[in-house]
Amino acid sequence: MKRICIITTGFPTPIEPAKYPFVDQLVCAWCDLGYEVSVICPVPHFVGKERFYQSEWIRKTLNGNEFRVFHPRYFSFADKRILGIRTAEVAFYSSKKAIMDTIKRNHIRPDVLYSHFLPSGCLAGSIGDELGIPSFCAFGESSLWSIKPYKFENVQKRLSYLTGIVSVATENKRVLVRNHLFREEDIGVFPNAVDHNVFCPRDKKAMREKLGVPTDAVVGIYTGAFTKAKGALRVQKAAARIPSLKMVYLGGGPEEPCGDNIVFKGKIPHDLIPEWLCTADFFVLPTLQEGCCNAIVEAMSCGLPIISSDLPFNDDIVDKDMALLVDPMDDDAIYQAMNTMTNNETFRYACAEKSLERSKGLDIVKRANNIAAFMMEKS
Repeated sequence: MKRICIITTGFPTPIEPAKYPFVDQLVCAWCDLGYEVSVICPVPHFVGKERFYQSEWIRKTLNGNEFRVFHPRYFSFADKRILGIRTAEVAFYSSKKAIMDTIKRNHIRPDVLYSHFLPSGCLAGSIGDELGIPSFCAFGESSLWSIKPYKFENVQKRLSYLTGIVSVATENKRVLVRNHLFREEDIGVFPNAVDHNVFCPRDKKAMREKLGVPTDAVVGIYTGAFTKAKGALRVQKAAARIPSLKMVYLGGGPEEPCGDNIVFKGKIPHDLIPEWLCTADFFVLPTLQEGCCNAIVEAMSCGLPIISSDLPFNDDIVDKDMALLVDPMDDDAIYQAMNTMTNNETFRYACAEKSLERSKGLDIVKRANNIAAFMMEKS
């Protein structure tokens, strides 16, 4: 297995650099490991930005290796019903044709198809069946929300063509089996990972001076959408009760935090996130739903102790040696955890050491090798 074709609904581009960076990281790792990779990321007509997408471009990894990215156009009509027909099904066939045309027109000869998220998995399964090659899907969603626009029986049939599924968490595997969407023995669990050359500890004082963060304060950091599901306002409410704490909020959304203790908030390019993480003393994200939270893995890799949710989606990446896990809807529990991290320096340092040590197993090169081995075994 030397040639991998990746099918995905999102990929970082110059106009949308923050779109699915975790897919880009895995593909870059495969490319650097010597695999011949190509990415097909269909773009719907009439979304306003499609005219800015190049139909084909070259992505260069940090190590100087290159692969091709394709953006064929397809017709999407949102999730509607017209004369008993689900428009999502029409979009499925339009997207499938766009991908097949791209493969044929560019003489792509993959040994295996790899897709990200279940709708792309349906495409990969159907296309792989037609081409007679193995196909795989990464199930990274927080639930089955992404397949709701489609007929369930159609999803079951298309996923049945897949050779295997890469689940980002044990809980995701349970969801697939519980809903009779795939065979347990053909699901591998591979938690998300990061490039440790990028997400790694840096000099805290230097990063704070560079970014204008107070050098003499305890600083907490939140990374994620400003939404109820992620918990930005729950964190703000708790932080307001800790006078000595300063906060950084990276993200955007309708529930924007506010307060005198905020030293920075807003969206930043993904490649600058490690610098901001390294200004902080701890990371907090009381999220309600995840597949496997990339933001937590990134924070761990920068040596931060974690405050997050005591829910099953976190079981594969965090434990009580390096994190305070709380009920994400319990305001007082969030406050108690943040107050402990702020005022108990010894505990905070001990968690930070364990967090960094745990993160070493969540390396993107190791993950890329393990997924490739899984695909070869199942093929």
